[in-house]
Amino acid sequence: MNKYIKHAGIVLLSAGVLLLAVKDKVFSSDDNGILLAALSLIAAGIIIHVAFMKNGSKY
Repeated sequence: MNKYIKHAGIVLLSAGVLLLAVKDKVFSSDDNGILLAALSLIAAGIIIHVAFMKNGSKY
């Protein structure tokens, strides 16, 4: 299970990008809630990914 947690940042980042793509195709109007959720997923994914990369580094 621990080896899958390392990929949580990439999964969150991908989910945010996928949410933006689905929003673009399904919803024609600008819905700020969906945009904020996608932005939050992308930001959290980047932060978690960088944190795991920094902790896993030998240097």
